[in-house]
Amino acid sequence: KNINKNCGSLHLKNLQNAVVENNADFGIAFDGDGDRCLFVDEKGENRDGDELIAIAADELNKRGELKNNSVVATVMANFGFYKAMERDGIKIISSAVGDKYVHDEMVKNDIILGGEQSGHIIFRNFLNTGDGLLTAIQISVIIRKSKKSLSELSEIIKKYPQILLNVKVEKKVPISENKKLLDVIKSVEEKLNGNGRVLVRYSGTEPLLRIMIEGPDEQTINNFAQEIASAVNF
Repeated sequence: KNINKNCGSLHLKNLQNAVVENNADFGIAFDGDGDRCLFVDEKGENRDGDELIAIAADELNKRGELKNNSVVATVMANFGFYKAMERDGIKIISSAVGDKYVHDEMVKNDIILGGEQSGHIIFRNFLNTGDGLLTAIQISVIIRKSKKSLSELSEIIKKYPQILLNVKVEKKVPISENKKLLDVIKSVEEKLNGNGRVLVRYSGTEPLLRIMIEGPDEQTINNFAQEIASAVNF
């Protein structure tokens, strides 16, 4: 049985409607086993793990409690999250996707806050694993003490448009051996000029090359993604 089917943090529409209809300050959604947590703000907008981690990091930083002035986030965190943390002088340690890898980097670098866009967030000064209820409490306390709305707190991040394009491949030749592809990726990165990023990697389970691009607008990054896809000749 799928405990996440049409409910919880993977399906927020009903919660979004309920928050707006009841004029609530915010709504909270958990996944089926309770280790993930997402919020919906007073306007009915989804606030994901990137935004929640940024809000928590900002608060801990202001209180001088953000150990080593660092957080852990996965390579799939939105570029806007990276820019926000850089602006506030907070270092980001990047990990592979998966809460196990987030936790490993937190332990390795002695960091107390880390997580994923999905709402898997670890407050290691309390627990060594993600816990949706703990995340809900921590963020709720920050909202209450700030005397700001969740939408106002979420302005800490300017989310960048993101596109993910999957290209089917017959075999997974190392990307480093495809000069044409590498040249196109380099060209796109130069065009973005620090205002976005490119991540190209193979799927771990399917015969797919995943192209992820974030940048200033959807049309631009869509064109860039197609440009990179056209260079995939294996």
